[in-house]
Amino acid sequence: MRAFSLDLRQRVLDAALRGDHTERAVAAAFGVSLGFVQKLKRRWRTAGTAAPVEQRRGPTPALSDEDLAALAEHVREAPDATDDERRAWLAAERGVEVSRPTVNRALARLGLTLKKRRSGPPSATGRT
Repeated sequence: MRAFSLDLRQRVLDAALRGDHTERAVAAAFGVSLGFVQKLKRRWRTAGTAAPVEQRRGPTPALSDEDLAALAEHVREAPDATDDERRAWLAAERGVEVSRPTVNRALARLGLTLKKRRSGPPSATGRT
């Protein structure tokens, strides 16, 4: 969901602060919710602006893009390494301590799987 434009926010806020109409009437006039008008007024009182709050993006990834590229190269060099060996390599070579699930998620993000080849055709002998 995208934030309302700053222009719309300012027009709604101006109408709500003028006091000519109720918050409910302002919301109906601009096609926004009553809660939006109330939150916009609260934001104006606390922050002094009608601009939307910057969205939080969560924690930073444990492995950077450079770490992922190095891990992909390491997989090409040592395709049979275990997850623990990859973790040890990342700690020794890249200075990054990560968990086993982090290594698995990184490999999945890189499109690298454990299965080395597709399944063969079904057996010609059939069921017995």
